[in-house]
Amino acid sequence: MKEIGEYLHQIREEKNISLKEIQEATKISMRYLEAIDRGDLDGIPGDVYRKGFLVNFANAIGLDGQAVLQKYNQMKTAEEEEVRQIQHQVAVQESRTPQTLDNEQLRGFYLGIVVALIGILIVTSFFLFPSYHSKNLKGIDGANGAQVITTKTNSPTKRKFIAPITVNAIFKDNVWIQVKSDGDYLYGVDGMTFDPSQAQQVWTAQREMIIKMGNPAGVVLTFNGKDLGQLGERGKIKTVKLTPHGLEAL
Repeated sequence: MKEIGEYLHQIREEKNISLKEIQEATKISMRYLEAIDRGDLDGIPGDVYRKGFLVNFANAIGLDGQAVLQKYNQMKTAEEEEVRQIQHQVAVQESRTPQTLDNEQLRGFYLGIVVALIGILIVTSFFLFPSYHSKNLKGIDGANGAQVITTKTNSPTKRKFIAPITVNAIFKDNVWIQVKSDGDYLYGVDGMTFDPSQAQQVWTAQREMIIKMGNPAGVVLTFNGKDLGQLGERGKIKTVKLTPHGLEAL
């Protein structure tokens, strides 16, 4: 996963965007932004948070967050498959290996497996990020210069979301927000106030999400790609609950 962090770091440097600016736009903790920037995605606890932070980071530097997420999912799936294959090879070899093998022989066998795994990971990184390794980043729109990540598809496919519950928030006015995702407060129990100058936020959950809003008329929420419309009046307080099955007013 380090290649994703290196790519985002390079784009951020090229656009002269500081981590402080990204923090102000996304409200993500600086230590998590630094982890993404150096490619240490495992330093972010929880895969749901990791994906959400990755999308918000990419959006904040002008990339397509969903495209970056798709690349992350491809890499993660490839790595998991490689691990499964290696584990299978080890199991098969152990079943065929005479029990009389000494420690030196076993050590040499496992060292060979490790070297093979490293080689596979290197090849995979070049396969998934060919444009990055060739220093010829693709997905640059010649008309407006905006840098995006593009993916080829042979036929229309249904868009995949980060998690069973994926909420995008765009702010048109000052709005106080408290988000509780699967029992955890994303911005603390006191919530956070957002304004129109701040970047789009992406929140995710596996089971349920409870969103409490002060001035709900000032925010546009989409739930798994569907616009939820105006959820309340200007200056009022509104609380909604989202599950994989849909929206519930509280």
